[in-house]
Amino acid sequence: MARINFEDDVEAQDEFWRLLELIGGDRDKALGRLLRFFRIAQKAWGRGEPMSGDDLRSKGFSDMIESGWAVPFDEGFHALGAKKHFEWYRQKVEAAKKGGEARSEKFGFGRNVPIGSRSGAETDFRQAELDSASPLAPVPAPVPALALSPVQKTNTNARACVSEHIQDCIQEWEATLKHFEIGRPIGERDEVAIGQAVQRYGADWVKLAFLGARKQTKGKTFDPKNFVSLSIYLHRDRIERLVNIGAGKESADGVDWTKVFGSEVA
Repeated sequence: MARINFEDDVEAQDEFWRLLELIGGDRDKALGRLLRFFRIAQKAWGRGEPMSGDDLRSKGFSDMIESGWAVPFDEGFHALGAKKHFEWYRQKVEAAKKGGEARSEKFGFGRNVPIGSRSGAETDFRQAELDSASPLAPVPAPVPALALSPVQKTNTNARACVSEHIQDCIQEWEATLKHFEIGRPIGERDEVAIGQAVQRYGADWVKLAFLGARKQTKGKTFDPKNFVSLSIYLHRDRIERLVNIGAGKESADGVDWTKVFGSEVA
């Protein structure tokens, strides 16, 4: 997942306060929505395409248009300050594409070259080149990800901690849903809950808790798929146990998960 980067004084911007009004004054919800919006906006900028108004509205981002975070551009929209914040990402995408095309031309990728006519070394080298040039490979960020610094607003010292660490935890949650074959998408509430958990426990604990949860095994009266929930995994009464299992300090073998989850297990 590529890093998301935008203004560190986001809460001091007029657009943020307009957004806050539109969603009922919930600051955590506003930050979560901005994170989701900027993910979509960064991908669009990397492709060199504006986001369409219909697409934004269908994804529930009408408030980004109304608050000014989505700025009209050509026949669509880009995020406010997109060139400043996402140009590095577009350059990485374009460089990967050009690198792939140059290697293709040099080494004959795309031509019908019988496999038997290639040497083992050439085949290995070409595969390594393809792997390294893939636009799907993780793109390192040259600057810290979305980090929101303290600002003064109506005598309130507003602190935010939405960063690449939260995105890493979201990826671990995605991996957990996939592990248990849960088909539901990650929603805004999930992202806000994970962000709050990172602020409370730290990113390492949250990631280890998800890892520990994935070590659950099905028993005669217990099916872990029935209890895949952030409120269960990140509850203060059980997160430390999951962290210890995830870190390997406690073996998952023989764990009575009905006792770990307590009253959550009916």
